[in-house]
Amino acid sequence: MNPSAFDTIKNAVQVSSVILSWVINLFLIYLIVNKSNKKMGNYRHLMVFFCICSFCFSTMDVAIRPIIYSHQSAFFMMMDLRNRAIPVHVANAMVCVMAGCFGVIIYGIAIHFIFRYFALESEAVKSAFDINITETAYAAAIFYPPDHLGHPIFNYQCFLGSTMYLLIMIIPFAIVVVICIKSVRKIRQFPMSKYGKDFQMQLYKALIAQTLIPVIFLFIPFGVLFVLPIFEISCKTLSTSLTFVYALYPVVDPLPIMFFVDSYRRVISKFITWKPCFPNKVNTVSEEVQSREESFC
Repeated sequence: MNPSAFDTIKNAVQVSSVILSWVINLFLIYLIVNKSNKKMGNYRHLMVFFCICSFCFSTMDVAIRPIIYSHQSAFFMMMDLRNRAIPVHVANAMVCVMAGCFGVIIYGIAIHFIFRYFALESEAVKSAFDINITETAYAAAIFYPPDHLGHPIFNYQCFLGSTMYLLIMIIPFAIVVVICIKSVRKIRQFPMSKYGKDFQMQLYKALIAQTLIPVIFLFIPFGVLFVLPIFEISCKTLSTSLTFVYALYPVVDPLPIMFFVDSYRRVISKFITWKPCFPNKVNTVSEEVQSREESFC
């Protein structure tokens, strides 16, 4: 693809994504604050925190507009500094913050599962992008750099760093799997009403869907991007598509919560269909039945 055309499409996708991300996440925060079931308790604060993380992620994405690239034994994410009055050291810090958002997402998912469980328990650059490396801020790894004679040598530091990064991704996923299994068993054993069990299952279904989105959109592609350069396998097509996927992730991330939780889904349905919401006629009911009646509005 022509570099100028790629840059135009990339910027359009990133700007559109940050706008959609802010609109969708702000709407979700409104639903969490005003339409949440009382049984959610402090879990609402954690969901709002996750929405704020999406704000930060999408805002950093449009500010940095990262270019992700892979070539032979190297991969990197860089920020184009041409025509941008940003010092290199500031841009480097911004790239590091962007990479940090990636880690916050995966550990945030693990914290979600733990919270629910405890609640129940109680040059290539120049040719590809027509840009000099001195005009970028970047984070990169190269597994076979040349020595002083030009012979490729294995870079153990990059290998250990990538291994640690993969472990950082694996640990929270192991936590998610274990806690998810234990939580489903706990829900089945817990002495609560059918409504209470249904409500807990709504949250877990939403959480599982919200886990699959970053797995499919981010962690599997980035895991492949980290591993293939070790074997000197270029994955230019994957690295190019990741530039767009990175921008789209904050848009789709809040959707499972909005559509799996009944109280939120009914608000969205009412907003779309404009159905009138009539007040309840029964005033003297138990708290559980009352919450069920109110959730239909």
